[in-house]
Amino acid sequence: MTLGRIIRVDMQSAYTIASMADELIAKGIQFHAVEPRSSVRDRLRHEHVDNRLGGINRFMSVADVIDHFLGEQSPSVVVIK
Repeated sequence: MTLGRIIRVDMQSAYTIASMADELIAKGIQFHAVEPRSSVRDRLRHEHVDNRLGGINRFMSVADVIDHFLGEQSPSVVVIK
């Protein structure tokens, strides 16, 4: 899920996105949030839902995630938790 155009996330939205990610993961669908702005990253981390979204990394793009999942290459950015 690309979060690049989202400027602000409130507490309810953070938990809703995390809940959606949990449902997809439970069905065997890999989920990763990419390109969030700093205000969005900060809120997701503050609400402790960033790990439920595959980690939060502003440098990983949608193309990086697709390449990684297709096994074409490793991600260009390593997520450090």
